Amino acid sequence: MRRILWFLILGSLVFDVICLVVSRSFKPPEAVLTPTPSAMGSPVLDAPHLTPEPEEHDFGIVTQKSTLEHVFLLRNTGPTPLEVTSVEASCGCTSTLLSDKALQPGQAAELRVGFQSGSMEGPFRKKVSIFTSAEESSTEIYIKGSVQPLFTVDPAVVAFGNVSVGEEYRRKVVIQPRRDDTPFELGKVRCLDPQVRIENLTPLPTGRGASFEVVFMPTTDGYEQGSISYETGHPEMPRGYVRYSGRRKI
Repeated sequence: MRRILWFLILGSLVFDVICLVVSRSFKPPEAVLTPTPSAMGSPVLDAPHLTPEPEEHDFGIVTQKSTLEHVFLLRNTGPTPLEVTSVEASCGCTSTLLSDKALQPGQAAELRVGFQSGSMEGPFRKKVSIFTSAEESSTEIYIKGSVQPLFTVDPAVVAFGNVSVGEEYRRKVVIQPRRDDTPFELGKVRCLDPQVRIENLTPLPTGRGASFEVVFMPTTDGYEQGSISYETGHPEMPRGYVRYSGRRKI
């Protein structure tokens, strides 16, 4: 009986030693700190927010000397008042007019964006920057489209190619307005090159355009290029040009 008691006492001591060793080797996991929304850079919940409607407008295909306009809505989608401090266009061909600078939550202002195509050609994309009291201090909207010339010129370039000195070459040019409401009356057609003549100026049967012949008679060898001017009768674009080229050889 006494032997059994000693075994129990010895086993209890061994168990206590094991528990002490395990408790000293155990390390509790480090606490993981979760950053607050403001520390993560998230937007402030009670800040105003500007939402443009739409963000981009496509005018499509337009002609030169066009005056265009589109109205964007600038809406405050935040819970607090918003103020528009300034509106800046990226190009002098673009104008802006804002109806209201102070916007209450849910309120929208009209931003009229105008565009003058002038004499430019090809695609365009213009930016308008809106600066506000919102946390994101600036918002961008865009207008885009493609500008075509007022008149079609066929061919766009009069290419004579390889020509022989002393021989005569003719090319016909047809000029028409792209739109029926575009003023057009073909006037004088001129070329300063003595090797080039303009002949047979003729109105088209439709009454909307005219044609003429470019006569090229080279006198020396070499490469020849230049331009032919024509009067259009359009008040905003009174003159246009046609390029020509040819390589002369004896």
